[in-house]
Amino acid sequence: MLLAGMPSSASAAEAGIQAVGNQLRNEQTGLCLDSDAKGNVYTKDCAWDKHNAYQQWSYLYDASRDEFRLRNVQTNRCLEANSGDGVITAPCSDHNIQKWTESAYNGAWIIKSVYNGRALDSNAKGQAYTSPWGTGNPYMRWWIQ
Repeated sequence: MLLAGMPSSASAAEAGIQAVGNQLRNEQTGLCLDSDAKGNVYTKDCAWDKHNAYQQWSYLYDASRDEFRLRNVQTNRCLEANSGDGVITAPCSDHNIQKWTESAYNGAWIIKSVYNGRALDSNAKGQAYTSPWGTGNPYMRWWIQ
């Protein structure tokens, strides 16, 4: 999730993007993280004008723990990982199931669940889920735009 001009050593949350919505574009598929009012999470073609609020995500950063929640701008629901590989959105809470950390990898970001230690992942079919963390999987690398 690299912003133009942002040093690669800065975390996504430290980059000053907590208060605004940004698209999360998958490095491998080029699709953006999207959701709906029912809590489903998936990836779709990125809105070129960035006016699709269902593809806009705000960072709610907790500096004391170096963790964040991802809140969908349209639904005001937060991204949540379960004990398996599923991801949904649900009303925002302070539960670990909605907390994430990130690791930089070659200019992109790997977003990891605090709850299950798995990374946000997707595929070309538009499915979003979590997988065991590993830097060799380009489907779990994300860019901020």
